[in-house]
Amino acid sequence: MFPFFPFPWLGGSSVLDVPEAVERRLTGPTQALVELREAILSHPERHALTRARVRGPTDLYNLFDDPTCEVAAIQRLRAAHHVLELAVLVEYGWQDLHGRWTFARPWLDGTCRHVPPASTRRAYLERLAALNHARARAL
Repeated sequence: MFPFFPFPWLGGSSVLDVPEAVERRLTGPTQALVELREAILSHPERHALTRARVRGPTDLYNLFDDPTCEVAAIQRLRAAHHVLELAVLVEYGWQDLHGRWTFARPWLDGTCRHVPPASTRRAYLERLAALNHARARAL
């Protein structure tokens, strides 16, 4: 599916062969995020939310992206995304890009999103492109 995506490791027989050490390091933050998201979606009432407010993932992430939403569960969800982002950046050796996220309107539709700042998003893309080009040259 992503044969040319520059993952933070060089693939063995396949770029999707994740080294065990990388998998171990990313499993905790990934699992924590997935479990929290599933807990909120399954039982919003346990998280100071209502089923009418959180009917599914779209509603949940609309709250995630809402700068006025200060519900503790949504704050924890944002934090879990930040932890996972840092874990991935560490794998690339790019932890210098980790920083505070902001609310911005980065997409053409003008909707508000909770995202890394524009300069950080640009740096992600520039570094991924450079890594992709370097790996393509090495083939």
